[in-house]
Amino acid sequence: MKYKLLFLLLYIYNVTHAQMRDYSYKRPLSGIQNQWHQVQLPNDLFKAVKQNVADIRIYGISPKNDTIEVPYIWTSHQSTTSSIDFKTINTSRTAAGHFITFEIPIAKSINEIALDFKETDFDWTIQLEGSQDQKNWYTIVEDYRILAIKNSLEQYAFTTLNFADAKYQYYRIHIPTQDDVSLLKASIAYQQKNTTPFLQYPIDIATTKIDKKRKISQLDIRLPEPVPVSAIQIAIADDFDYYRPVTFQYASDSIKTANGWQPVYQYFGNGVLNSSTKNEFLLPSKITHQIRLTIHNADNPPLSIAQTTIRGIPYQLTARFTESANYFLVYGNKKARRPTYDVKHYSENIPNKLQPLVVGPVQKIPAATPSAPLFANKAWLWGIMLLIIVILGGFTLRMMD
Repeated sequence: MKYKLLFLLLYIYNVTHAQMRDYSYKRPLSGIQNQWHQVQLPNDLFKAVKQNVADIRIYGISPKNDTIEVPYIWTSHQSTTSSIDFKTINTSRTAAGHFITFEIPIAKSINEIALDFKETDFDWTIQLEGSQDQKNWYTIVEDYRILAIKNSLEQYAFTTLNFADAKYQYYRIHIPTQDDVSLLKASIAYQQKNTTPFLQYPIDIATTKIDKKRKISQLDIRLPEPVPVSAIQIAIADDFDYYRPVTFQYASDSIKTANGWQPVYQYFGNGVLNSSTKNEFLLPSKITHQIRLTIHNADNPPLSIAQTTIRGIPYQLTARFTESANYFLVYGNKKARRPTYDVKHYSENIPNKLQPLVVGPVQKIPAATPSAPLFANKAWLWGIMLLIIVILGGFTLRMMD
């Protein structure tokens, strides 16, 4: 009897707190024929979701008017970075400069080494080598520029080495300088590139500002709407050789000032513009509609930017449908947490070829009408009290028998 009472009360609670009412928007899904389907998020959806897309849900309304939550996994999102364990086994100094040697105990491929130095004002051109026995060394990258600037106007450091996949037991960095070099820490990683084709986004406005005092070129790019950006390519019109550090920032918010609303920028990533590559930079995916590029010119003339291309990985999920219902893609809840579904542990059981669903037009979900607390309503109060009396009376009579 107690379990029945508890079930009844929980049922009342669920009826009065519908799941979909916690979200702002829904879009009908059509084309459901199998158990598994793909759903690609439309670009116009990102202006209403959280940065980490934790508020994405798929809900269905069954013929019995029950709410069904559909489990899903992300099938393509962004590149993943795995940290690699290592040991710093040697730091030395000779007439040729400084040498730092790392050892990776277990054979693993790497393509990124991040360095953090005590020095805050330097400009070094370094070389990275690999070896299996510390006797025969092979060049991985050479003439790789790292630098740091710290003054009253700016603070900047570019000390991350990105290179083609390499697999050695030992790695040696040669810094050809007699200046002090104090390595505070380092990290070694392998970045697994995402092979999903990028989507290219149109650019609304692009403006360039040259700051001669700070020796930088600043390019502000505005997109028509917020979208997930994960790649930026910069085409330079100049035909001379160049090698310039570049920093990327994205607008995460905006604040109201005396001059109107101004974007709030956060760090996005960095790299080196150079005349020997395509200058395409892969970045951690961020939802934004404003991007700022800062090119550090040092004592060189500013570069002429011919074109900037903004791309992003399509956000696509794979969902499992097991019941007949009217299904909706639901989103727009700043308090939502990322869901946890069992299907993430069984991704190998998902068919390779899946039929994509059609995502329909946006529908506004009406906000729940504020109502008085349940027990402030006398009818509810008397009804529940009577129900409890009847259940307890029946339970007492059974005990007397």
